[in-house]
Amino acid sequence: MMRAIGLRSGWTFFTLLICSLISLLVLLLRHTTAAQSHKKNCNLFRGSWIEDETNNYPLYNSTHCPFIEHEFNCQRNGRPDKDYLKYRWKPHGCSLTRFDGGAFLKKFKGKSIMFVGDSLSRNQWLSLVCLLYTSQPKANYNTTRVGDVSIFTFLGNWIYDNSYPFYNSSICSFIEGQFNCQGNGRPDKLYLKYKWKPNACELPKFEGLEFLKRVKGKKIMFIGDSLSLNQWQSLTCMLHAAFPKLNYTLQRKGDVSNFVFQDHNVSLILSRNAFLVDLVKEKIGRVLKLDSIQNGDAWKGFDMLIFNTWHWWLHKGSQQSWDFIQKGDQIYKDMDRLVAFKEGLKTWSNWVESNIDPTKTRVFFQGISPTHYSGKEWNASKPSSNCNGETQPISGSVYPGGPMAATTIVKEIIGNMSKPVTLLDITLLSQLRKDGHPSIYGMNNNNGTKIKKGNDCSHWCLAGVPDTWNQLFYALLLDQQTKSSNTI
Repeated sequence: MMRAIGLRSGWTFFTLLICSLISLLVLLLRHTTAAQSHKKNCNLFRGSWIEDETNNYPLYNSTHCPFIEHEFNCQRNGRPDKDYLKYRWKPHGCSLTRFDGGAFLKKFKGKSIMFVGDSLSRNQWLSLVCLLYTSQPKANYNTTRVGDVSIFTFLGNWIYDNSYPFYNSSICSFIEGQFNCQGNGRPDKLYLKYKWKPNACELPKFEGLEFLKRVKGKKIMFIGDSLSLNQWQSLTCMLHAAFPKLNYTLQRKGDVSNFVFQDHNVSLILSRNAFLVDLVKEKIGRVLKLDSIQNGDAWKGFDMLIFNTWHWWLHKGSQQSWDFIQKGDQIYKDMDRLVAFKEGLKTWSNWVESNIDPTKTRVFFQGISPTHYSGKEWNASKPSSNCNGETQPISGSVYPGGPMAATTIVKEIIGNMSKPVTLLDITLLSQLRKDGHPSIYGMNNNNGTKIKKGNDCSHWCLAGVPDTWNQLFYALLLDQQTKSSNTI
């Protein structure tokens, strides 16, 4: 009897288990069917705008995206209300997935995406650029504009090109000795044979005559430290090498050098100013004034200004240019160099906002030029090594040492400005060129023999990397004229 009861109980349990499984299966089928029906009934393009209550909108702050063109930057242009930023699109019957920049880049890794159309295509393209940049602010990228084509890419690399360099340094008699690596006895030449290749496009070839035509009658001033000198000398050599018989004059007076191509009335001026803000001798010593630019009057009246500052902010000891730093009424013996740099750059941006008419003067910022004093930054076999002995670029599109903090500050400051400033974003492409510095071939005696002391991993050989900076500058000039023609 007990056995019979046990059998019945077991059978009952088994029956209940089967029934439960069947019920669960039915529920799952119903859920799946409902989900499929829900998916079928979801039309992403039919819905309504609803106010987002999660404080997740907007998806980015326009002040943090330095690429937004002036016509689209409503908040910077003074629009007072912000409610329009707080709405999200709600399709009928479903919800849109929140944009994930990292997932987007992962899904489209190695792909090229082109937007083809009018200014509304540019509107959407800039939106996507800002969505990606603000979600991945530390990712390496570069931007290039060629004619009607604008390219935003996180990747680019140096490739071998036997047609390089743009010129032979021996025919450019005015190159500073510290940049003339071949003249100073550097034995290798492979570093001269690389060109920068952004993904999905080619930079336009530098044409000296076309450059001079486009800037005919113009005055272009480079303002900054010895990296401005590096770029200025590169451009003068590129133009002189293209037309060695063109008449030119070169005058130097104090910290100002003026190179004039007389046939085209083009002036390329260099003004040495390492900090942009004022460095003043006072009773207490040399004072770096973070909120003062008294020398700015000398920068007015030019057609183009190309600013640069960074390297001298880092110097300490005997190489430090100041004894004190002043901000407002406060005097400091020293302060965090990035903090000081940011304050100085804010003062520079205020000067541009107050003194520059964009219809008459175009403003560029050279970007941050990197150094290569620590091999551990590029995973060298000897971490204590430096640029000396390096003969080839870093392969690929990523610098192992990561982005530079100063670059982030530059982009933030420029991104907050109402007056347009074009960033020559040279940092990543230069980071990859550990082979491009003078190292021990940056100094020589008056008789031409090299001095094997010192190791310059800050400046760049000419011919060399700064020629690519000027190729980017040239591409931006081509783009500017195309835009002006389209506007007319």
